[in-house]
Amino acid sequence: MKILQINKYFYRRAGAETYMFDLMSALEGAGHEVIHFSMHHPKNAPTPWSEYFVSEIDFRKPGGTLRKAGRILYSLEAANNLEALLKIVKPDVAHLHNIYQHLSPSILTVLKNHKIPVVQTLHDYKLMCPNYKMFTQGSICERCIGRRFRNAAIHQCINDAFLPSLGAAVELNFHKALQFYERGVDLFISPSKFMMEKFLEWGEPPEKIVQLPYLVNVDEYAPHPEHENYLLYFGRLAVEKGLLTLLNAMQGLPTVQLKIVGVGPQMNELKKYVDDQVLAKVEFLGFLEGDELKETVANARAVVLPSEWYENYPLAILEAMLMEKIVIASRVGGVPEQITDKETGFLFTPKDVKGLRETIRAVWDLPPDEASQVGGRARAWAEIHHEPRQHLRALLGLYNRVISG
Repeated sequence: MKILQINKYFYRRAGAETYMFDLMSALEGAGHEVIHFSMHHPKNAPTPWSEYFVSEIDFRKPGGTLRKAGRILYSLEAANNLEALLKIVKPDVAHLHNIYQHLSPSILTVLKNHKIPVVQTLHDYKLMCPNYKMFTQGSICERCIGRRFRNAAIHQCINDAFLPSLGAAVELNFHKALQFYERGVDLFISPSKFMMEKFLEWGEPPEKIVQLPYLVNVDEYAPHPEHENYLLYFGRLAVEKGLLTLLNAMQGLPTVQLKIVGVGPQMNELKKYVDDQVLAKVEFLGFLEGDELKETVANARAVVLPSEWYENYPLAILEAMLMEKIVIASRVGGVPEQITDKETGFLFTPKDVKGLRETIRAVWDLPPDEASQVGGRARAWAEIHHEPRQHLRALLGLYNRVISG
C-alpha cells in the first residue's frame, strides 16, 4: 500500500507523534510506502516530502490574529499544498492524527475530491471539546455535550481567558456546522474503549468508530527490574495531571524521593509549592528525552501518573510497564484498561491524597520478590496486547475496510 500519514508535527513531540513514528517504521518494515504531510518545524525529522509541508505557525506568540483565525478555520495553504502533493503521488489511504489548528480540516475536502479513503486516530477529545481535555477549572467537564460549545467561552476553558476560549468555541462550531469530520473521515480509531464509548455517548455513529490500542516497539524497552530508590513522574506539568495531589501526598512520605521530569504551564506553581512546604525529597529534572529519559524511567522504583482528567491511553504507562516498572496511576479514563489493580500495577481514586499516599507506601513496603512479580506481569501484559505485528495486522484490516467502501 501507499499510505499517507498526516499530523501537524513531524517530530517526536508527545504521545501522538511517538505513535505515528513507530507506526510509520512498522509499516515501512512490512514493505509499505509511507508518504508524509505536516508542518515545517526546526525539529522535524528528515523526509523527502517536506517541500509540501505548510509554513510553521506558533499560536502562543502574540500578533497575526486574522492569519491565525484563517489557519484554524480553513487553511488554504494546507489545502493547496496537499493538492500539489496528490498530483505527484496517489496514496491508497490517508491516516490522520492531530490536524487541528495548524493544518485544519481543509485537507479533508482535498482528500475527498481525490477519492482517498480516510481514517483518523483519536489522540484526544478535540472533536467533542474545544479545549480537547474535557477538563476545566480543576475538574472534569462535559458541559459541551449536545454541541453547546459556547460553554468554553463562558467558563474560559482555554488558558483561563475569554478571547482564546471564544475562538476555540467558534472553531468547533464552524467545523461541526459544515460537518468536515463527519463527511471527511470514513473511520475513527480510538486507542481506548473509554474514549470510544464517550464518542458514542456524544452521538458518533457506531459504524464510524472502532477501538485499536496503540502500537509500541516492544524491543526498544528492555526489562529493567533493578532500580534506585525513587518515585518518578514524567510528562506535562499541567493542572489536569494531578501533580498538586501528588505533592500533597508526598508530605506524609518523608523517606520517599520523588523525581519530576517535564515542563509545562504549572511548573512555577509546583516549584513554589515544594519550596513553601519544604519538600526536600522532591526534585525537578526539567525536560528529558531519548536515552536520557529512558534511563531515568528504567532506574525508577515506581512510576506515578496521578491524572485528574479523562486520560485516553497513556503511552507513558506502557513504556514503564515494558521496563518492568510498577505503575501507580489514578483510576480515570482509559487507564484502568491498561492496569489491573494489584496485579500489573496499582490504581487509586483521582484527587484522593490519602489514597495515593497509602498506595505509594504500600508499593514501598512490598517485598522485593513481590515487586518483581508485579513488574514481570506488567511487561508480559504489555507485550501481549501491544506487539507491533499484531497491531499492524488489525490496522491494515481497517485500511482495507475503508478502501473497499
